[in-house]
Amino acid sequence: MSWDYSDDDNERDPFTFRYADVLDFHPEYGFSDRDQRHRFNAFGVFQLPYELGLTTIFQARSAQPDQLLLPNDANLDSVVNDRPFVGGRDIGRNTIRKRNQFYTFDFRITRAFKIGEDAQIEPIIEVFNVFNNTNLVSVPRPLLFNFDGTVRSGFGDPRQAQLGLKVRF
Repeated sequence: MSWDYSDDDNERDPFTFRYADVLDFHPEYGFSDRDQRHRFNAFGVFQLPYELGLTTIFQARSAQPDQLLLPNDANLDSVVNDRPFVGGRDIGRNTIRKRNQFYTFDFRITRAFKIGEDAQIEPIIEVFNVFNNTNLVSVPRPLLFNFDGTVRSGFGDPRQAQLGLKVRF
């Protein structure tokens, strides 16, 4: 569990300028673009009967912050750089959350077979996103680069499986 506050996220995105007032950074202090409250990873390696090896990975992340954008007919005093002011007060940046929470469970099953004196062959079965969760990594946008701390944008991967074969000699 963590919190990430800042008063300047523009160094991560050189193509936008989002300050409400460039002479006063005090109202800018709030949740940073990278704030992600909960992040949990669990990894397990198990030896099953018949010399089967099972590896599991579970990942869960809470949603990232987002700017509150109000409709044009909202009762606002003013809007500066997409920041709403209500009652003469800036309601703050990144006060709501995107709908991009992320949950995935992956596993891998392997078994090595001896071939001759020094060689082994190992078939591998891997399944990713076993429960086929719809994981919105971030809001899809037409940008080529994403400077807010995420590696990619768009929809997460659907359930996938792959087969492999490892030969050791």
